[in-house]
Amino acid sequence: MEWNATAANRARAATNPNTAAKYTTDETIRNTNFDTFDALLRASFETGNISSVNIEGGWRPSGGKAHPQGRGLDVNYITFDTQAPNQISGSVIPMSVKDSNGNYDRTTKDVSSSYDSRVKEFSHTLAKQGGVNQVTSPWEEYKFNSKAGSFGWKENTGSTTGSSILGKHYGDHRNHLHFALKAY
Repeated sequence: MEWNATAANRARAATNPNTAAKYTTDETIRNTNFDTFDALLRASFETGNISSVNIEGGWRPSGGKAHPQGRGLDVNYITFDTQAPNQISGSVIPMSVKDSNGNYDRTTKDVSSSYDSRVKEFSHTLAKQGGVNQVTSPWEEYKFNSKAGSFGWKENTGSTTGSSILGKHYGDHRNHLHFALKAY
């Protein structure tokens, strides 16, 4: 696992600018629940051929419920083992949807063509880890469906009208994979 400097920067940015509170990388890591890291690590090993997972967000004092409670992590890319058979050497797979010019795109509705099968396998393996109750990627979402009375996957359509599980927050998840553990 790699801890990206932006993870602590997000905690700092979430701090009220009118207060003197600043958060260090160490505080950000320590305030993220160990079980959250454990779920990520287990999913990485179970998926196989992953050499690194880059974390770009963890605990922060605001931003929904999961991050302030230390139950959420954000992943911005996965690197697959260079020695794995039938894979491109050193494949770095970003968790983002890009437009035809290679720019980060919050609006594209057809995202299936950019969904790498290894990332899908990782996402689904992550959802099976004990305590995980939400996985949101630019491509699909895993969460409890109150109408069906069960957890399930659905395409992340980016709707802001409620058909997307995250609704208005969908655009915030076009450049990373977010997952959270259930509240204790």
